Amino acid sequence: MAITELQQMDATAWLERLDSGAISCRELLDLHIQQIADVNPALNAVVAFDFDRARARADAADKARADGISWGPLHGLPMTIKDALETEGLVTTGGGPEYKGHIPAKHADAVQRVVDAGAIIIGKTNVPYMSGDLQTYNDVYGVTSNPWDVSRVPGGSSGGAAASLATGMTTIEIGSDIGGSIRCPAHYCGVCGLKPSLDIISGRGHVPGPPGALVRNDMSVIGPMARSVRDLQLMLPILAGPSGPDQKGYRLDLPTPRTKDVREMRLALWTDDGYSPTSSDTQRVLTDLADKLEAAGATVDRNPALPNTLEEICSVYTPMLASVVLAAMPPQVLAGLAAVADNAVEGDNSFPTLQAKGANLTYGQRMIYQDMRLQMRAAWETFMADYDAILMPNSPDAAFVKNHETPFPARIVPVDGVDRHYHDFIAWTAPSIILTYPAASIPAGQSSNGMPINVQIMSAYLEDQTALAVGAAVELVTGAFKAPDLAKLTN
Repeated sequence: MAITELQQMDATAWLERLDSGAISCRELLDLHIQQIADVNPALNAVVAFDFDRARARADAADKARADGISWGPLHGLPMTIKDALETEGLVTTGGGPEYKGHIPAKHADAVQRVVDAGAIIIGKTNVPYMSGDLQTYNDVYGVTSNPWDVSRVPGGSSGGAAASLATGMTTIEIGSDIGGSIRCPAHYCGVCGLKPSLDIISGRGHVPGPPGALVRNDMSVIGPMARSVRDLQLMLPILAGPSGPDQKGYRLDLPTPRTKDVREMRLALWTDDGYSPTSSDTQRVLTDLADKLEAAGATVDRNPALPNTLEEICSVYTPMLASVVLAAMPPQVLAGLAAVADNAVEGDNSFPTLQAKGANLTYGQRMIYQDMRLQMRAAWETFMADYDAILMPNSPDAAFVKNHETPFPARIVPVDGVDRHYHDFIAWTAPSIILTYPAASIPAGQSSNGMPINVQIMSAYLEDQTALAVGAAVELVTGAFKAPDLAKLTN
């Protein structure tokens, strides 16, 4: 039972088997329900279940296929949904005890799109409280563990989604990302994820904000997670496109990939930065990947003249992030952060200081940051004319050991024997957020202790298909997804 068929096969392969009649929708659903029963007790990744409705829908999907009726490209495919996304008739908490009785009357837009494409929802996957952590635990459902090593984190906030994918409890998933919440869990669990360009996939129905909110923030995105790049390519056009009143006048027409031929790819390599130094394992895996891509014919610039350092990017990103995620903090907390900002030394770009500066931004002050952001993007658009993608880390290191007891601001994570602040682990996810760029997280290798390490592939704005084409080239040279050993979880 080292690797089951449910882990080995991607969603595209299962759809091919469904279409050919090699397996029925009900049979495939029952396999996944059994997988959840066998594996989930060790991980606590799937936390709410909708098996009865799923069985009824699977039976209806089989009847429709027998009658020659297609429900769409995901006809009969069972999948879980991140608990940050509202699902009609199924509890959606966002990891918050205040929402433990919240049963939405309608799907989030992204969920509705996969249902309209024929998918069958089997349950919800765990998240941290309000999707606000790199670890996945909350007071509603408890702690989720990494399937490679249960003492370690699966990442956050899409930690339950990533763990479920790695262990074959689901076929595909939908994540959300404002600080690496798709990319870091994919990296820590060794699966694939796409943080898409800003605003190409609707975020309506995401918790947080509060249920029923229609306001969009200008940083968070929704994106697919899977076990293969081709599954991300399958999911992107299903999820992407205007929603609500925008549909009256807007259509999405993403550019085709600049190239699908690895021999024509022009790549930049960014493995380290003094603002958030990466581990020796991370640098080794990314350098080895560059070597393999070069051997396959790609051109890799190992010393690109990047428009900005990571510190410069985070000096804009972190205050803007704080202005979103800390907006609902109690007045006394905001007052304390204001005091930190007022007493900061000029030029202090540490995370606590930048966060404090962002917590109390006025609208006018935030617009100054927004212009800085757009000025950066203009410079990077010029830079990206010469590169199809940048290969970079998702995080300074592989998955770290859980630490739920220490308060968030005081958490320390060792990297190569050096204690690092917890917040360093989201710094590498900042560039694509602040630039609004797509970034794919694709398995690239393993650490010295056998934990997955992914590469982050960032392409220019709206060139999501190019990022995925480079991801396919990475799969070509590395073999990409490798499954954790289920025997360690089920004995």
